[in-house]
Amino acid sequence: MTTTTVDDPLALAEADPERAVAFAATLARRARAARDPLAESTARRAMGIASVHLNHLGTASRHLNAAIRLAERAGSPELAAEARLRLAFVTSVGGRPRQALREIEELLPGLHGVLRARAEAQKAAVFNHLGRRADALAGYRAAIPVLRRAQDHLWLQRVLSNRGIVHGYRQEFAAAETDFREAEALCRELGLDLSLAIARGNLGWVMGARGDVPTALRYFDQAEARFRELRTHQLGWLLTDRAELLLSVGLVAEARAAAEEAVAELERLRRAILLPEVRLLLARAATMAGDHEDA
Repeated sequence: MTTTTVDDPLALAEADPERAVAFAATLARRARAARDPLAESTARRAMGIASVHLNHLGTASRHLNAAIRLAERAGSPELAAEARLRLAFVTSVGGRPRQALREIEELLPGLHGVLRARAEAQKAAVFNHLGRRADALAGYRAAIPVLRRAQDHLWLQRVLSNRGIVHGYRQEFAAAETDFREAEALCRELGLDLSLAIARGNLGWVMGARGDVPTALRYFDQAEARFRELRTHQLGWLLTDRAELLLSVGLVAEARAAAEEAVAELERLRRAILLPEVRLLLARAATMAGDHEDA
């Protein structure tokens, strides 16, 4: 696996969030001492993005709000909009997707070019949170050609991964695999270790859906190893996908162990919305193992 050498804090947030927080904090201090609010805004935005990956949503909101204030003070509506887009995503994953949608809609009329494409992509991600798959795909169709032309590969890999998930939910598995493989290649090229692990976890999910269990488990193993090293919040989702796949092929003991760990991880992260579904999965595994009391 490539170890990233990026010195861009925004890219490092997609590669190694813990390193990104420390690095961006140093940049923010230097920018404050130099009275450079634009550089400090970018550093605080990177800290916000990294904090999302570490499941520190409150911390992410504080950093992103600071990034907005600094950008506005420096007279840069573009940088302020960048931070607002990421703050809208935090709002959505925090359980308020409709509010996030309103915030992005308010920004869109003043945005153009690549920045508008990023906003359309962020809006599409919120549509996916709301289960509006067709609307999400329409947003990605609008955003991806613009990002390609601009060679905005940092955003493109993220958007391809997100679109692949929508295709997967719609059982368009060939399209999902195409998007995930391109995202994987871009992440390798950019040295984005965390995003690469996410792409590989997604490939495991779609390979499992297509019935290729050995390949799915190989991708899950690769992604899981990196998630554990980076201590990010994606591990609970990956373990859930692994447990569902193992249960579908009758590997009950292995599925139960994965589901138990997924429950523990999601409890640690206080992911109350997903926990009932994973507890039901664990109950199914216990039932299939003949442990009706635990089920």
